[in-house]
Amino acid sequence: MKKLKLFIVLGLVLILTGSVTAQLTKLYKSNMLTEADIYKNAAGVMYSKVVKFGFNKKMVDIAKGKSNVDKTKIKYNDIKNAFKELEKKYGHFKVKKVNPNIQWGDTIKVNRRTKKLVTVPDLSQQYIMEFDKLVPYDSVAAYLRTIKNVKYAEGPLIAYLTSTNPNDPWYYKSSSEGPYRWSFDVIHAQDAWDLTKGSSSIKVGIHDRFDYNIPLHNEIASKVTWESPWNTQGYHGDHGTMTAGVVGATTNNNTDIASLGWNTSLMLAEWGYPYSNITKLVDNGADIINFSWITNYDDPQLRQDIQDALAQGVILVASAGNDESPRPGVRYPAAYNFGSTGQVIAVSATIMDNGTEKFLDGFNYSPGTDPVNDPTHAFIDCAAPGANYRGLSWTSTTGTKHIWSGISVSAPFVSATVALMLAVNNSLTPNQVYDILKRTTDKIGQYSYDNNGWNRYLGYGRIDASNAVHVAAGGPTKPLNLRRVTNNQHPQLEWDANPESNIQAYWIYRSDDGGPYLKVGSVNGNTHSFIDDNVNYTKPIWEVTIKYKILARNTLGKNSAFSNIVETFGEPGIFFKSNNHNKNSLSKPISYNIRNYPNPFNPTTTIEYQIPEKSHVIIRVYNTLGEEVTTLLNGEKEAGYYNVSFDASHLPSGLYLCKLTVGNYTKVRKMMLLK
Repeated sequence: MKKLKLFIVLGLVLILTGSVTAQLTKLYKSNMLTEADIYKNAAGVMYSKVVKFGFNKKMVDIAKGKSNVDKTKIKYNDIKNAFKELEKKYGHFKVKKVNPNIQWGDTIKVNRRTKKLVTVPDLSQQYIMEFDKLVPYDSVAAYLRTIKNVKYAEGPLIAYLTSTNPNDPWYYKSSSEGPYRWSFDVIHAQDAWDLTKGSSSIKVGIHDRFDYNIPLHNEIASKVTWESPWNTQGYHGDHGTMTAGVVGATTNNNTDIASLGWNTSLMLAEWGYPYSNITKLVDNGADIINFSWITNYDDPQLRQDIQDALAQGVILVASAGNDESPRPGVRYPAAYNFGSTGQVIAVSATIMDNGTEKFLDGFNYSPGTDPVNDPTHAFIDCAAPGANYRGLSWTSTTGTKHIWSGISVSAPFVSATVALMLAVNNSLTPNQVYDILKRTTDKIGQYSYDNNGWNRYLGYGRIDASNAVHVAAGGPTKPLNLRRVTNNQHPQLEWDANPESNIQAYWIYRSDDGGPYLKVGSVNGNTHSFIDDNVNYTKPIWEVTIKYKILARNTLGKNSAFSNIVETFGEPGIFFKSNNHNKNSLSKPISYNIRNYPNPFNPTTTIEYQIPEKSHVIIRVYNTLGEEVTTLLNGEKEAGYYNVSFDASHLPSGLYLCKLTVGNYTKVRKMMLLK
């Protein structure tokens, strides 16, 4: 390595290696975002070609709409001299204005919400430096900050996507009883968590049975803020611990299970005579009360306690019943409805049956058929997952147990969803919560829905936690019925119009061959279709997957949850390929990939590959014994799209494996030679 050269400028020591690209490692994580490529050397020094800075005075006269700065026309000599020093030490760079359409003094705006005049920061003096070579950007920025009138100077921003999967083992595990994460996936828990992971200020009361004389389970011990007198005598465990865990088990602690409510607080109240424990929950600050139990009787005291809680704005959620008799039958407290005061949200259960989510047949359903005029008999409002769930142990302070099926799981899933809703909007009334849940369900299951979107088994459908939370936060409902229709050249998407009148736009996201979803387009709120010009139908291929999903954005700047996902696999005669010749396409790939066509082939096939950055690329072909047949490529390539031909005229028919290796990345494609 060349000897380090030291430069002392205005008291700062600027260090630059003669070969900054030597032994640099590019920063990369799957959930990391950067404004420009960033590299790090063995000493931890960060390099990039971009440095951001701003001024607190007008730096240069530049026409509106222009971004490139003529450094000779800068107003202040100390800035000119500083730029000369930096150019001497680090080489040529350009200076560009970040906001070309904002002029000095543009600080009076109209608030689009209140329509009043407001003063905003002056954004006209934000600039970036674009160097021809990598530079140690912290040193450059530190030097700039010593210059008079420089307001700030920083390297490229590093950010992280906040989509978080909890690391609790049973969130991921499957067992002989079945996979457990399905209940979180169908209600789009992770998308809801992207908006909020709940708040400890929101309290869910668990009105249930706690009948084992044991301490609190470790997974809920830190989450409980209040207990009824029975519980304070040491009675915990049992059914109540299981339902409490669904709502608020400690999450992302690498132990046992995850809870939907994540940060939500818990209150524990023993079920039984007297029902005054409901009132105690209300008096001690419960925002939501979960009832994972039923009775066939319309008990007057229970009725009064329920009405009292609703009148005080507490949201109540209750199970609709398991397989007890009579079936169908009215169950309480689930069937209570007090009109404008509010109603209990009655919940039935779903099960995943061979990949299809259904109503849990054999369990209770509404005896009535008219939820508008006879809500007591047509009482079921919505459904939630209620089978093949891993819950907290009833008999121990640690561990878990399998729950085959039970509405006792479904109700707390809804209670936790409501807790997430209140975390983003704590002013929602019981009726407003009910209305949002009603409007944001998914119409799944084996039974048809009536003209009001309701049936006796699932009510208005299975909850969608993400959809409900986004609407609670002020967003529109998610777009429905996204579908792909036939188009001769490009994928064409269509979807149903949103019911809201203030939809400003729909945003379209695409995932290429398992890569991340990236925004690829948008249309105005009156348009309900989109043609992706950057993807072409061309040659046949196996195993290629393109996925789309969309969201709606309203005039308040609020987004909906994502729609359903539509997929296109490697259908016969169809191949999806980014069209680099399209003027709207990306300048370079966003991910690694390799594929070939035709497939099957005889005797030649074209292997296409893409790399998002300059890399050393190796492409080798192997037979099924793992023996190398040939090396098609072993060398440096710039970022881009490439192809190489494979001639198998000298080889026997059979399956061959084509392996792409770029650094630590590898991908293998199957190729079938048929002679």
